[in-house]
Amino acid sequence: MKKTRWIIVGLTAVLTVAVYINWKYSSEGGDYPVASGDDNLKVYGEATYVSSESSYFDNARYSRSKNRSDAVAVLNELIENDDADASSRKLAAETVARYAQITQDEATVENLILSKGYEDCVVFLTEETASVVVETLGLEPHEAAQIMDIVSSATGFTADVIKIIEFNSVQN
Repeated sequence: MKKTRWIIVGLTAVLTVAVYINWKYSSEGGDYPVASGDDNLKVYGEATYVSSESSYFDNARYSRSKNRSDAVAVLNELIENDDADASSRKLAAETVARYAQITQDEATVENLILSKGYEDCVVFLTEETASVVVETLGLEPHEAAQIMDIVSSATGFTADVIKIIEFNSVQN
């Protein structure tokens, strides 16, 4: 019983650390390859080939999704394990449900920000914080306030736990 709870706590901690490391690397101007758009798309016959270069945002979304999927897979194994006690299985199910809600909230916030005309963005939510990486050539104070309002409205977070990070693909 205690072992499975520690597994759940450990997986949650690993996921949180992975998101933090990704956010930290991106805020330091990580050296991510950037795609230049449709120039990298080539179609030959029935197959579609895409350049191996991808944007920071694609990499960040993939990493976020993979880390969360890995954690959910382990939690699902625990949920389906008949040898695990009921409280541990319930805690694992609640954690999976929280991850699903966080994933939905991230997608909602990203779509709302993109609807305001930004080129791209990625949102990282935890239970206590929000980090938004937005592609821009320079964020004006009213634009930052607009993003802050979107995140706050969708998540209920206060401004002191929301971080906005500018990503300029021209410089990176």
